Amino acid sequence: MTKLVYQYISQTNIALTMANAASSGDTFDNLPKTFVHVENSNVANRTITVKPRIDESAGNKSGVIPLVDLTIVVDASSGGDPGLRVFSIPPAYQSAKGVVKMTYSDSSGLTVAVARVNRQQL
Repeated sequence: MTKLVYQYISQTNIALTMANAASSGDTFDNLPKTFVHVENSNVANRTITVKPRIDESAGNKSGVIPLVDLTIVVDASSGGDPGLRVFSIPPAYQSAKGVVKMTYSDSSGLTVAVARVNRQQL
């Protein structure tokens, strides 16, 4: 897995440098105001999967609702325009250290960037 480094965005700087999605998946630090931007240049949809954090202390106690995998579909390319998806990840899907692990149904043609809003620029 490749660790993606977030890029700051602001009202005056919204350009992102995209990276090829790693075939084994990607990770990133899920800080507040962090978003994932994914583009798909393939003619087929791609699915991103994020597994929930498993809280060992919760065990199987009564009242605990197990979380399912988070799946995000990135639409296929159409008319020369890539499929596009922008999303954030809820904290329940990050490790205790705040790291999110994403895997892909197929990484070919997928590019990804992690962006964080620069509060000082707003």
